[in-house]
Amino acid sequence: MNEPTGRPDKPDSARGWTAPFMDAPAPGPTAPAAAHTVRGSTSRPLQQVAAPAHATPTFSRPVSWMRMGLAVAMLVVLPLVMLVAGLVIGRVVFDSSASEIFFLVPFVLATIIGLSATVLPGRWSAADLGWVKPAWPWWHLLWIVPAALITTSTATAVVAGLLLHLEPAEEASAELFHRTVPVWYIPLILSVVVAGPAVEEILFRRLLMARIEQTLFPVTGPVAGPVIAIVLQAAVFGLVHVVPQVIVFAFFLGLVLGVLARTGRSIWPSFIMHAVNNLIVTSMVLASL
Repeated sequence: MNEPTGRPDKPDSARGWTAPFMDAPAPGPTAPAAAHTVRGSTSRPLQQVAAPAHATPTFSRPVSWMRMGLAVAMLVVLPLVMLVAGLVIGRVVFDSSASEIFFLVPFVLATIIGLSATVLPGRWSAADLGWVKPAWPWWHLLWIVPAALITTSTATAVVAGLLLHLEPAEEASAELFHRTVPVWYIPLILSVVVAGPAVEEILFRRLLMARIEQTLFPVTGPVAGPVIAIVLQAAVFGLVHVVPQVIVFAFFLGLVLGVLARTGRSIWPSFIMHAVNNLIVTSMVLASL
């Protein structure tokens, strides 16, 4: 009679390869596998002990490098190409004084296509993307959002204004609305306040931050890994905003959004914070017209 070994067959990822969109198991401390019992034994199976929250990845479903690369190509490169194409068509073909609005339709279309191409392989659900109930009560956002906005604005004023001597950058946003036909205000506002934050939270807080966490967990441990991941994703988030004054603000905002996603184990808190910030900035621009 063969003795039970208690060793399950190795998964494909343990044999040295992983299918392109078979996102590999997240490294780091996890709950132990279910205990095996030998037939005929009266001993009770061992109880599973859950790992502490700080020692587990922010999101349960890991992110492969293939998916991360696809997300960058489809959610960054493709929309930018469509944006430039829309502006060129608006200026050259239609010779429109409101040519900036020609970026809106192709940009939104490219974003929808890019998001679909990112999540369809592997059939990622909304929960897989981080759209789940936060780990803490919703009402905490009532004090977290104002406190975070004040902290972000203060840090930006100190670094950008006092240390780097950068002037506020409001002209670009105001010019966009100045050159836009008023009938397009609502679609433009929805893109800035809702669609933009949603896509950026998926890309930076869900995919990029999780991918960095997975890479760092075995090297830095479960405490330092998430901290470094929050800082790195915030740095990338800041750099993609290009304008020096905005880079500083976006970096501090990215830190806050990363902390919200990490502590809440959800991108809902970071999305709400991001949307409120963009709504305030857009309202200030419209009020100045």
